[in-house]
Amino acid sequence: MTTEQIYAFRADIESFTERLNTFAHILSDSNLMVKDVPKNAEPITNRQYRLLLDLIKKRKMSKEEKERWLTEMETMSKFDASELISSFIMGTR
Repeated sequence: MTTEQIYAFRADIESFTERLNTFAHILSDSNLMVKDVPKNAEPITNRQYRLLLDLIKKRKMSKEEKERWLTEMETMSKFDASELISSFIMGTR
């Protein structure tokens, strides 16, 4: 492994660690925001909403896809928001 590859790998690990720390803080938030969520599900929290907005803005995707995610966030449950945040952070979406 070259020195450049080691530094790039280290930067990737640091970025991933930062994302995981951000995600951990989201889980501890209890401020609820959206009311149009099914009765059996907790609505998305303010912290989750803000993080998803940031992730969607920064993520490279079409304008239509961004609009679709922003629309879905309005009725998203806390669980669904956590799943989406995780998938954005892990790069699976």
